[in-house]
This record gives sequence, structure tokens and C-alpha cells, in this order.
Amino acid sequence: MLFQPKKYSLRALFGSISSIGQWHALRTYALSQYDWISSRRTRTSTAFGAPIPWWSYSATSVIDQIVSTAGSVLEIGSGNSTLWWLNRGNSVLAIETSEQWADSIRESAGVDPNLELIIHPLDSVDKLQLLPAERRFDVLHIDHTGDRSDAIRRFLPHLSEHGVLIVDNTDREEYRSSLVDLVDQGYSRLDFFGIGPINAYCWQTTLFFKQETLKTLGRPQSFASVAY
Repeated sequence: MLFQPKKYSLRALFGSISSIGQWHALRTYALSQYDWISSRRTRTSTAFGAPIPWWSYSATSVIDQIVSTAGSVLEIGSGNSTLWWLNRGNSVLAIETSEQWADSIRESAGVDPNLELIIHPLDSVDKLQLLPAERRFDVLHIDHTGDRSDAIRRFLPHLSEHGVLIVDNTDREEYRSSLVDLVDQGYSRLDFFGIGPINAYCWQTTLFFKQETLKTLGRPQSFASVAY
């Protein structure tokens, strides 16, 4: 769902000035509850000093409640989501295409036995042969720079029978066909469309799961990083 801002005009400018009161209320209450303004200012996916995933806030809130802190996570693309998973107590295998970015994640994570970080060149991301076929994870998170549709097909076999798949930016047209394929394979989808860190617009993060997975998800966890 793409939104095109109105072109600049004197009428639009006057409308913006006359809505300062509404903007002040939004800024003071809703955005402050997310610590969005700090995130926007620093250009970091954080909330109240703690790293959080660069997903829609609603997706982070729900996933934090239903995914067990004991679960294993496979991330295709690392970031503050990696740090967020680690802070929850999850074990994470992150496959990252940028060596510089991987160094930044290692520095932020420190010495953490729950983190396994693999670097692989961006131009070979479609040729990854890094995991034993039998290795399974409770969560598969796809959010890297590259062909995410291909990554879904390639790494889905590593998702456990009752695992959950998280895909960000699913409102983008280029991912539509692969998402339809998932539904055809028996996955249910739960979309979270809304604002998130840094960006001044809404986007969509989607959770995919098999119906039987609902019986195995843990009870709601206490919020690990921030109360929404």
C-alpha cells in the first residue's frame, strides 16, 4: 500500500500550519509511547535506548508475546532485530551479506554464545549452501537486501514443523507472488500494517504459520525491550 504525499502548494502549506495542534497531540502521546521521535532523530531502530526490529511496531509487540524466548532464530539479514532476539534470550544464526555491517552487529552484541554470524557476499546470496539440510529453526526471519522471494524458497525447508516465518515489507509488489505460494502451501498469514521505527510512513510486516503451530506457541511473554 503505497502513499504519495500531496504536491507542495500554498493550500497544503496552510493546512499543515493549521494542523499544528493535532500534530502536537500526536507527537506528545502516540509517538512518544513508541519513542519514535528519538528513533527518527538518530536514524536507529531503537526504543528507549534498546534495539528493536525495524518492523511495524504492532508486529514487534505481537511477536514478542507469542514467540518463546527459548526458540532458535535463523535471520537472513542481520540488524537490530538480531540484538533484540539476543536480548530476549533466543539463539540466533544470522546470515549477513555485508562484512562491515556484520562487524557492527558483533561489536554491539559483544561476546554472546547465542550468536552465530555468517558473512556471505551479496552477489552470491542466491547460491548459499551454508546449512546442513537437517538443521531446523523455530523462527525464520527474512529481511535482507536482495531477492527475498528466492530466500523464502531457499530457506523455508530449514523452518521447523511448528515454526513461524517473519517477512518484512510484504506490502511491496515484488514479493506478492512468493507470499501467495506460501498460502498455497498451507500457511496462514497475519499482516501488521502500521508505523515503525525511523520511517515517517506505514509499512507491512507479515507472520506466516501453520494452523497447528498455534497449539505450540508459548504463552504471552513479558515485553523484553519496551512496553507498547
